[in-house]
Amino acid sequence: MVGFHAKWGRLAATLIFSGVIAMGCSGSSDDGGGGTAGSGGTAGSGGTAGSGGTAGSGGIGGDGGMGGAAGTGGAGGIGGAGGVGGMGGAGGVGGSTGPEARVIVAHGRTVRLLDVSGRTIVEVASAEIPAAGLLAGHQIFGAVQQAGQQRIYVGSSNDCSADIDWCWGNARIDRFTFSKTDITYDGLAYEMNDAAFQADGISCAEGDEIFTGYPGQEGSCTPGGLVFSPDGTRFYVDEDANDIVEIFSVDAGTGDLSFLAEGGSTELHGLAAHPNGTYLYNGTNIMNITSDMVVQVASDFGGNDTEVALAASSVATTNLLVTAIGNLNLAIYDLTDPESPVEVDTIEFLSDAPVRAQAHNDDYSRFVLAGKDEVRTVSFDGTTLALEDELIATGMSPVQNRDVAVTGDDGELAVVVYFSGGNMNPIGAGGAVLYGIDIATGDLTELDAASYASGPGRVALSVTAQ
Repeated sequence: MVGFHAKWGRLAATLIFSGVIAMGCSGSSDDGGGGTAGSGGTAGSGGTAGSGGTAGSGGIGGDGGMGGAAGTGGAGGIGGAGGVGGMGGAGGVGGSTGPEARVIVAHGRTVRLLDVSGRTIVEVASAEIPAAGLLAGHQIFGAVQQAGQQRIYVGSSNDCSADIDWCWGNARIDRFTFSKTDITYDGLAYEMNDAAFQADGISCAEGDEIFTGYPGQEGSCTPGGLVFSPDGTRFYVDEDANDIVEIFSVDAGTGDLSFLAEGGSTELHGLAAHPNGTYLYNGTNIMNITSDMVVQVASDFGGNDTEVALAASSVATTNLLVTAIGNLNLAIYDLTDPESPVEVDTIEFLSDAPVRAQAHNDDYSRFVLAGKDEVRTVSFDGTTLALEDELIATGMSPVQNRDVAVTGDDGELAVVVYFSGGNMNPIGAGGAVLYGIDIATGDLTELDAASYASGPGRVALSVTAQ
């Protein structure tokens, strides 16, 4: 269904700044996406192993990577913080063997497994968080893939846009497992209700409906940003209602979570773990999380889709901190000193929430930015960010683009999820739009679109499915 955004126009001008400007928005008023999938594979004539994945001639790589017809599998690695690179393998598009690139999107309580390798949106399968005991406004706000597993964890709670029948609360972390052909609900990992407050002391979960003032609502938790520790034994949550970090242990057998501690100060939803396991980043807010305690190292600017890029996997020569600061700009920092990021470059757009989410190709040389009414491509050569293309919606009803996933051999496809209406009064239906990206120029072309009645779209995650 091409043409959903046919009224979008191209705009050539923008402003680039070297300084960082904070929006000043609280996390509870901005419902951006969660973890960002790791980098994908690099296309090669015989299937050369890429960073976290493999692609061969005719194969579709992408975030996590996918094997081509003649490709040889390469060992997959951990992707950017908040996401996981896949394993390269043999088998072309539609083949019966080897891993294949997929995109998982979430709208309301429903997750969908999409195949976009044919440059159209094909829904492979869907599953949902069970409705029993949940309020009508319950939605998924964040998701992350577990390293080395065909499993994602999602964070969900009541919406708080209207603040009439409910406002946050009834939060939970659930699991889904997936393959190339299916996605299945895998159970509750942790429920943030008053019983959890009484048993574990998790502060945001305090109170029943009398305490919260909303019929059927327990607590006020809103799990937004989600990320695993590098060794997979800990699970970190950016709790958006109270702007703190929560630490959970991960049961290696069941995948269930146990609450350990909370603390720190965050803004917006981005959360990334440093590969050394010592630090968490929320934009340029830095927290030390050794000994299962949250100690604030630096209080600066909050950001969405925050991740750490290792020098070996990027066009830069040093480790990088990448984040969408204040919904206004994409910022990249030198992370040679993990406690003192130094700005490399930032690109800002003077409109209303133009950068709610970012995703990138395998070596971070191109980013796709999604924001209110806007989708952009930006290049990065290791030192400078530069605008390549942008699509600006011109209709009366705002298009709230909330997350983006990049896939394809060279990052030539992007899936953006959205809902329509104002931030404080979203229309129930949402959808996904598939864009093609010209590898040479970064030009964007809408290829396909799908709408979903299950609720607002807030999560897009690139995965590699076996």
